[in-house]
Amino acid sequence: MEENAFDVFVIGSGIAGQTVAKSCVEAGLKVAIADNREFGGTCANRGCDPKKILLGAMEAYELSKNLKGKGVTKTPKINWGKLQKYKRNFTVNVPVATERVLKEKGIHLFHQSPKFIDERTLLVEGKKISAQKIVIATGQVPRKIEIKGSKHFKNSDDF
Repeated sequence: MEENAFDVFVIGSGIAGQTVAKSCVEAGLKVAIADNREFGGTCANRGCDPKKILLGAMEAYELSKNLKGKGVTKTPKINWGKLQKYKRNFTVNVPVATERVLKEKGIHLFHQSPKFIDERTLLVEGKKISAQKIVIATGQVPRKIEIKGSKHFKNSDDF
């Protein structure tokens, strides 16, 4: 089994994990980062940022609907397919760009969730990794809410 040693190992590649990893490597530390999903985190790939695009269109629709007959003559129609395509213009490049920036800074990347062997040792991608510090900067996984009508609920993964 291959063994690697790092000063800092970050679990999670969202903005929090990236900030820690970049700060540590800029301070001269040997750093690795891991994520079991696409790099960039929930906010940039399927959460906050893409939500703003979708929500913006809905807000424009609602506002024009509320102002119809008060100076606004027509409520717009939303083409969901085109809106999704527009949203993807922002999200499609996030993982590749995030990985490129991290690699350029000399941060070692792993594409799997590590398993803890002990407080300073991880197993990831078949490699035994030791680290002086391990930072857990993962977000949350959406939880299903078991109530009547919950089949109609959507979360960030759905968008």
